[in-house]
Amino acid sequence: MKFRLFTICLLLVSFNSNTFSQINWQHTNGPEGGVILTIYDDGEYAFVADENHFFRTRDGLSWEQLPFGNIWPLATSPTKLAGGQGYGYNYGPGSDIKFIVSYDHGSSWIEGAMPPSTHTSFSSIAVCSHGVYVPDGYSGNIFRTQDDGLTWDSIPAPGLYCYDAWAFEDRLYVEWHSKYWRLSLNGTDWELVSPAFGNGDYPFTMFASDSLLFFATENNLWCTSNSGGTWTKTPIQYHNSSDKFCKIGDRVYKSGGQTGIMYTDDFGHSWHDLPIPNGYYSFDLATAGGQLLCGTYNQGVLRYDAPNQKLIPSNKGLTSAAVYNLDSGNGQLWAACGTGVFAYDLAQEIWVDKAPLPMPGNYFENVAVSPAGKIMASEINENRIYLSVNEGASWDTILPSNPANGTIIHIDKLFWIGENILIKAEWDEDALSTDLGKTWKFGNFPDEIVFFAGRYYGLTWRGELVSSDDFGQSWQPEIGPKVSYPRSLYATDDKLFVLSEDAAYRNQIHSTSNVVNWTYSSEGLPQMDINGPTDNHYSGKIWHKGDRYYLHQPSIGFFTSLDTCKTWLPVERYTYGVMHVADTTFFRGSFGGGVSKTGLPQNYGASSTGHVYKDDNNNGIWEPNEAALPNLQVGIKEPGAWYPYWFVYTASDGRYSIGSTAGSIDTIRLRVPSAYVENINPPQHVISNSGNDRNFGVHFTADITDVSITGYFAGRPRPGFPLGAYIIYNNEGTITAGGAISVKLDPKFKFISSDPPPSAIIGSDSLIWDISSISLWSQESIHINGKVDSTAVIGSLFKMSGHIEPNLSDFMSVNNHFMRSDTVVGSYDPNEKRVEPASGLTSTEIAEGKELVYTVQFQNTGNFQADRVRITDQLDTAFDASTLRLVASSHPISSFRLLPGNLLEVIFEPIALPDSNSNESASHGFVSFGIQRNKAFNASYKIRNTASIYFDFNEPVITNTVITLLAMPIVSSYEPKTMDTKYPSLMISPNPTTKDFVVDTRGRLSGHGDIVLINAQGKICLSLQATDLSNPINLTISGLIDGAYIVRASGKQGILFGKLVISR
Repeated sequence: MKFRLFTICLLLVSFNSNTFSQINWQHTNGPEGGVILTIYDDGEYAFVADENHFFRTRDGLSWEQLPFGNIWPLATSPTKLAGGQGYGYNYGPGSDIKFIVSYDHGSSWIEGAMPPSTHTSFSSIAVCSHGVYVPDGYSGNIFRTQDDGLTWDSIPAPGLYCYDAWAFEDRLYVEWHSKYWRLSLNGTDWELVSPAFGNGDYPFTMFASDSLLFFATENNLWCTSNSGGTWTKTPIQYHNSSDKFCKIGDRVYKSGGQTGIMYTDDFGHSWHDLPIPNGYYSFDLATAGGQLLCGTYNQGVLRYDAPNQKLIPSNKGLTSAAVYNLDSGNGQLWAACGTGVFAYDLAQEIWVDKAPLPMPGNYFENVAVSPAGKIMASEINENRIYLSVNEGASWDTILPSNPANGTIIHIDKLFWIGENILIKAEWDEDALSTDLGKTWKFGNFPDEIVFFAGRYYGLTWRGELVSSDDFGQSWQPEIGPKVSYPRSLYATDDKLFVLSEDAAYRNQIHSTSNVVNWTYSSEGLPQMDINGPTDNHYSGKIWHKGDRYYLHQPSIGFFTSLDTCKTWLPVERYTYGVMHVADTTFFRGSFGGGVSKTGLPQNYGASSTGHVYKDDNNNGIWEPNEAALPNLQVGIKEPGAWYPYWFVYTASDGRYSIGSTAGSIDTIRLRVPSAYVENINPPQHVISNSGNDRNFGVHFTADITDVSITGYFAGRPRPGFPLGAYIIYNNEGTITAGGAISVKLDPKFKFISSDPPPSAIIGSDSLIWDISSISLWSQESIHINGKVDSTAVIGSLFKMSGHIEPNLSDFMSVNNHFMRSDTVVGSYDPNEKRVEPASGLTSTEIAEGKELVYTVQFQNTGNFQADRVRITDQLDTAFDASTLRLVASSHPISSFRLLPGNLLEVIFEPIALPDSNSNESASHGFVSFGIQRNKAFNASYKIRNTASIYFDFNEPVITNTVITLLAMPIVSSYEPKTMDTKYPSLMISPNPTTKDFVVDTRGRLSGHGDIVLINAQGKICLSLQATDLSNPINLTISGLIDGAYIVRASGKQGILFGKLVISR
């Protein structure tokens, strides 16, 4: 079969590995070394790649750097290279995968179309003169191109799930069903070329040359010199790997991991060892200039020195070191790498030669520079440090040992406390020296040492914050933030930061400027992997430069704050590794790839302003008689950004202001959720810097009347307690509208008053308001005060409905009605989050663009009026952020915007929200927003959504986490079951419990529903969706404290309750 791809151009291309980055990282051309897990050769050159560059060597002694990084996998032949580009290195993001070909040993590349697989990537590739082959195990095909990706056809593989291919001497080989097969000369049939390996002896890799065949299985090496006539089987003492064979002359080599390299001179009848230096690990093999080259875990490339019969480094020009730590001082940047410790001259911007360390070492994970410029370094899990007092001109070796018991310390971390040395040990006591290692004081010292406001701060192993003003000789307790589990410390010139986890394992950052008053400083940050004390150095840091703060945490990326750490905005994604700032330059080192640098990122520093107006004459000019349009979404699309979309809503006068990144080509667009838009003038603004008067005129279909209405309870209905309700109505047409609103209250909801008062009351539960005028695109509300009758039964339904009737005929009357229902509860958390539909969306509904509607309820339970309420909500990446919209709110919103990083921010200011003691009914509020799921989704993925509510400028109230699954269509019918009151509604066992427990509805509920745990204070502590309530549901008490809880199960048949006691 033949696949013709549309309009494919063959281009000479230059690749950039940081496709998702807004930062222009520049490589420093060092240090030398690398993480070389794969190395290739084509008979003339050997090749390796990292995220930045493509390297090649012709003599095996020095490497040439080419500007085409991020290439994997790669296949070679004497005349052609072919591979994939864009997968991403070092846990970083990839880009769109490209198929590439080179005819000049990697000097230039041609881009072709990707093979037409159901997947957008490939992991194996082979090159022959008759085509480039890419196996697709899922389809049972091997795709082939004979014109460098202009067209692709396919040949059948030996069978389904064939994933790996090789090419030797212009013949194609594959592995399938634990056997090796060769494509016959007719190009369609396959012939078996491997022996019967035996059960459990799984194949890994192969090599072929003339009549020689070599196969590496998990436990053996298989060899033949007569095309399979006879076989030699050599057991090995370790598990084999997929690293390649390499043939030089008549000798064949195979990597053996930590055991070294094996070779045979007699076609596999006997094997011998090339010992590898202690602590090294060999990977792939290749050859160039007659030299044997070996990739390593973090030492770059080793070369076999035949005269001396040993493996030695061969990294000249291979500027791809594995970097574990960075520090600077006295005009130099120091890098601790897999191959040693290196210095970079900050003024000259070059790596400079320093005296080598007394021992070559392997895997330097620590380097630290003192305030006076002394340097110390250490290797992983070793018992010595290296100290230089003359900027690296010479080094002393220091072995800290405890004379009391003769213990040699195994070093984990190094800290300078002033000019004192603190060693954190891996398994032993810590050690402090005040005389540069001549004598030592042993004991348990704090970890995570930082300098702030003239003192050194640290965390004890219990997580207690302590400080020292005598350079670490004594430590005093400090008032830390009230958090459950402090994990790490950061410090800038003006703030101290504590990273912690709460009881629900959510990450938090708190900051202080005086070590007394702590502020929540985590808004905009995704959940991160916080390294606890004694973990590795890839744990992040915070810096303060100018009017900005910068945060790097490897598990989530690189962020900046423009509002003194109240909110963080994303800069770059998944920057795994270590970062350091020297003056105004950021340096980044990673596990392979060397060190790169950039200036201070200025993301979001550009500002665009403008107005949105009703363009009556459709001429694109805002004229005096044309009305401003409030509450419309103005968004930025920034290609290449980590989170490429953010927006603001227009104010009451139609004005907007939105930030962007100077120098980046961005697009500003207006989103108008109306079926009556005929034209937007202009459709978009393409920007690269700040600018004003970036206006949008909206021309509507004339004279359309369209109003809508919805209603919400302000809190949950509780027997005998006050309850408020909000009726929200909107003008969604194109002319001013008026009419009447009618509301029907639940019989158990006793009306007291409303603002504005009703025009008429019919009976005790029917209310009518006459509405004279609703402005274009405005949202108005009615606030109802009432009380729930004391006879209302807990668990019973509580309903309210309403209708709006305009004076003129409504163009779309489907949104002129609403019905709101809730269940009567005993106690509850007034600051909570809910979603509709509670069971989630079906795949059909997602494809059709149906929304999930989230409502955040809040109540001022303080003792004074709140003048400002701010709500933030970190939206899950499973959502399509461009579909986010405001649905309704209890009070006028002063700001509704999506910040970069998918952080929704809603601000009510001024709100004048009374406290619950002075006016319980009016102390509630809410905001509701709708958003669609991404059309492409993982069916098993759980969407988690939590909001933070700030009253004035106090610490946030964190709501319950709403978990939403994919809903399954319900096609069966059911009969409601009678609720038997002779025994508790829910069966909960074991009860009391000391660990996990099971909730069983005993068949009285079925289908989708939710399970909620409520503590004695009425706060929701656990909320989850269940796919079938008729099945017993296993739950965990992890994160819950001892005590009594109400368990509520809600389904389509009703609501059941039970009581759970946790007693450890």
